[in-house]
Amino acid sequence: MSQKFSLYEDLTITENIHFYGGIYGLKRKEIKAQTTILLEKLGMNDYKNQLIRDLPLGWQQKLAFSVAIFHNPKIVFLDEPTSGVDPITRRQFWNLIYEAAHDGITVFVTTHYMDEAEYCDRVSMMVDGRIIALDSPEKLVRTNGVANMNEVFLKLARSSTLEVQAT
Repeated sequence: MSQKFSLYEDLTITENIHFYGGIYGLKRKEIKAQTTILLEKLGMNDYKNQLIRDLPLGWQQKLAFSVAIFHNPKIVFLDEPTSGVDPITRRQFWNLIYEAAHDGITVFVTTHYMDEAEYCDRVSMMVDGRIIALDSPEKLVRTNGVANMNEVFLKLARSSTLEVQAT
């Protein structure tokens, strides 16, 4: 799922779900049943015939994620999925990610929000195109002797930048 909204804005919610379900190779009966479940889960039943472009950004992103995992893939990549989303919807989005992970989908997330990194099981941090850390958020915080992931990033990024300047 890309950072830029990836569904068709001139189609309705239901039309987008059915379209992508077909692309994923699901049978019509399965698409119909899964659409009903998905609309209920997202609280979008009353809006199922609304054009995507008329939805708030947070709703669009939650829907795009739900469509990306509609066919229950083994893995999904999310590129800054909550960028520009309000805090309440952002939290709801992470609940959807947790649910997907609980259902056995491996979720890779890129984010510039270090507080979101704390929601993950493992974190890889990159500076200047190099991986400078890879571990659980709890261990990275503890190992670096700081209070949170933002401070981990600042500490590691600054020391990495100093190393690059020194060489």
